Amino acid sequence: MKAVLFLLTAALWAVSFVGGQLMPVLNPAAGIWLVGIPAFAAVLVMPGYLLDRLVGGATDDQAHPLETLARAFAASIGILAVLGLVAHVTRGSLHLVMAELLAVTLILALVAPARRKRITTGWTRASSTLVALIIVVVCVMAAGGENIARDRMWYLAYAARLPLNETLSWSEPFFGGPVWIHRFIANGWILALSAWAELGNLPTPAIFQRVAPVLLSALLVASHLSFSRALFGAGNRAVMGLVCTLAVFFATSFPFMSPTHHAFFDRIAEDKFVALMVLLPVLLAFLLDYMRQADANPLRGLPLLCALAGALALTHALIYLLAILGFLAWWAWALLNRNPLPLLRSALVAIVILGAAAPPAWFGHRAVHQQLRSPAHENIYGQNKTHPIVRAHVRMDRLVEFEPGGPIANPRLIAEPLLALAMLGVLACLTRRREPWSALLVSNALGGMALAYCPWIAPAFGEAVLPWMIYRGLWLVPFGALLAAAVLEGSRAIAPVGASTRGPALLAVLLIVFLSFDKLPVDRLDPRSLWRINTELGFGRDTEELFTELRKLPSWSVIATGSGLSELIPAHTGRHVAAISDRGTVVFAGPRPRSEKRLRAIAAVVGLRGGSLKLRNQLAARYNVTHVVYAGGKCDRKSIEIFSNDSYTLCAEPTRRSRVSRLLRSTATAGSEPSRSKVAAIDDGLSCRPAPDSMDEDSGVRSWRRGSRWSAENVAIDCLATFEEPVNGLKLRVELALPHAHEAVVYRIRTRTSSGTSLKRQGALEFKGNPYGELELPGHWVEKVRVRLAPAYLPYLNVRTLELLGDQTAD
Repeated sequence: MKAVLFLLTAALWAVSFVGGQLMPVLNPAAGIWLVGIPAFAAVLVMPGYLLDRLVGGATDDQAHPLETLARAFAASIGILAVLGLVAHVTRGSLHLVMAELLAVTLILALVAPARRKRITTGWTRASSTLVALIIVVVCVMAAGGENIARDRMWYLAYAARLPLNETLSWSEPFFGGPVWIHRFIANGWILALSAWAELGNLPTPAIFQRVAPVLLSALLVASHLSFSRALFGAGNRAVMGLVCTLAVFFATSFPFMSPTHHAFFDRIAEDKFVALMVLLPVLLAFLLDYMRQADANPLRGLPLLCALAGALALTHALIYLLAILGFLAWWAWALLNRNPLPLLRSALVAIVILGAAAPPAWFGHRAVHQQLRSPAHENIYGQNKTHPIVRAHVRMDRLVEFEPGGPIANPRLIAEPLLALAMLGVLACLTRRREPWSALLVSNALGGMALAYCPWIAPAFGEAVLPWMIYRGLWLVPFGALLAAAVLEGSRAIAPVGASTRGPALLAVLLIVFLSFDKLPVDRLDPRSLWRINTELGFGRDTEELFTELRKLPSWSVIATGSGLSELIPAHTGRHVAAISDRGTVVFAGPRPRSEKRLRAIAAVVGLRGGSLKLRNQLAARYNVTHVVYAGGKCDRKSIEIFSNDSYTLCAEPTRRSRVSRLLRSTATAGSEPSRSKVAAIDDGLSCRPAPDSMDEDSGVRSWRRGSRWSAENVAIDCLATFEEPVNGLKLRVELALPHAHEAVVYRIRTRTSSGTSLKRQGALEFKGNPYGELELPGHWVEKVRVRLAPAYLPYLNVRTLELLGDQTAD
């Protein structure tokens, strides 16, 4: 048996590597599956499976064979995360980590004992068949849609960049700077994604958006089946618990808690949801089984517990913090009910759980005190709704002010029928509050509700994490398991003595499914949708051609382009960019003033084409720009075109020394009334191209937006005014519609005077709380004005007023 495991491990690595080299000649849609699945098994199944065989022992005799897969996945991430943490400290590379993982796997294959035949009790053919059917349906749903989470580019940029670094550096991958975002350091799931894609020579975006959601969906079922079995027992009761959990996930806003958009599979591959929905249930199921085996050797299974805890701790620190709080609440609840958990086992678990918390606690401490609360950074702990990071969360309306006691989570987050019904499970569990499983559910439910809704406690939790993350205390509440407890224990409570509760429980589950059906993503089961997504998910031939050219550039290259395409380039090519969206730039470039300066500079480089070449070149050199991608058109003077197609032009910048450069910046301080007489306005002497994409007739706001989210083109408008009689004392007056953001409009103004003199001015007008701004135009007795405006922070331009003001006309 050991030889078979050794050969199987070697074969999986060999098939993945050879298949990866053949990927260019394989069909892309089929190749990612033919190579991706063996590579997944090699990196994220076999190491943990072999460790489970060697040191496992806390599993129940009623465990379903599928639970082994979930434990193997979690333990594999734990092994890989520890190797990555060591490489981070010793400055090893990703390829060294993969070589060490292969060596560890082969050694485990040689020393793992033969699996003793075990009879699994409690599972009927019907219940096992239903589990298999659930897995098939969930996996088809995952494959039948575009799984494109909003923040996926952040994960993909790290995963794409790790193989390109000489050492396993966790410095931010977007700008190539020295900033370390401690939220991502030694991240087990990101490291796993990178190793998985690297072994199979697979495109990381395809792995993240196509293959990972499907495989994670199967693991989601396996992990929650394990948790449900540990809570309620094997067979039909475990399946009922699984169905209730999936109903909560698919038919409510939990755990995303978004009021405007809920797409479960879109975000399943993000690290926080891998941790919450796959790793955490596996750990809890293992702990329940471990605590029940009071008569066995307490050291048996402890190494596997270390791997499971390490996987969760090094994948997402906040989820692990919730796990620690849940364990402490569980232990305290059992003690209060005079049925404490086994003392020795509790002490060993506490040592492991708290020991695994050391790395994320250290990184979290550094993140809070060196980044989030640093005097060099704007304090994002305040509710400054114009801050790009705060704005993205506050708009979700997840908090409400509660005086006294501070902000708490918005009660509407749990104002859904299934979630409200799930809370009845607390009452059902109280009838058996001395049982370990009931103590776990009740304590975690009450603890999670306290973190989210209890005055003073909720704000304190927000200070420990971030204020707008108070709602994440609800992630500690096991809504699916509570819903199952309400069904199973509620049926038992109302049934006559000695009567079977199977019928009422089954009817209750069917009722839950019926109530959830209209919210289930059944449209993803359409076979035509499945085929279309697997063959057409991408950005078009022109974009793929551009990515191919960018991958040929040196790994230290820095590309300047529109904010949309700038998000794609690090994720799809591993190359650095000069700036991305305002939120991403603030996150990854450091303090907000420094980030906004970068955004203004790149907007001038890309958005104000044809302006002052000297200033443009100095700004490009300031941020080490080596290449520029334009949405069509020609390269600027002295730049060299190295690639062009119908959509893009890639230009190489000559090497220049970085000099002190400054884009003239002024702040909008004008009043609500014009300071001079209006001499021209949009559609009244001032013609602007292109035409606005939309106009609100009531407010008069004209909006210019990108053609698509991933466009390489910065939003920009060109306006022209010609006067029959020269005008003196000209000013450009701009009024923007900015309800929740700051903005800086980069401008280039050219004037021609009556004497034939041409003058120009270039700079940035920044709007901070005041929507009115005025700019003095160069020259006297002006006959013609050309204005080009481009937003620096936002991907759109909302203009309420754009007009020219003047003092007098010539005789």
